Amino acid sequence: MVIKDPCGICKKPVATSHNALMCDVCNEWVHIRCNFVPKENYNHYIDENLDPLIEENDKSKWFCNNCFKNNLPFGQLDENSFYLNSKGILNSCELDKLKFSLHPSNK
Repeated sequence: MVIKDPCGICKKPVATSHNALMCDVCNEWVHIRCNFVPKENYNHYIDENLDPLIEENDKSKWFCNNCFKNNLPFGQLDENSFYLNSKGILNSCELDKLKFSLHPSNK
């Protein structure tokens, strides 16, 4: 068994006999089980990658969960933080009267 690299998610070795994909963003190998890739999707990527009739630019791109989260707005927020950040400021409010503090208020 030849070891390629550590998995980009679990950091355990990715052997050539493992079902894994290389991320098109970070170029790290990732076990499909660590990234929750269904076997049929994995087979599609492999078949497409090996097909000499498909131009390189026409092949599907694959992104690991880490890169996917890091490249999405709010990708690193937990559910509560996302909820608070998604509310935004109402258009009808007067921004010059908006007050905020970086320190918690002592009420």
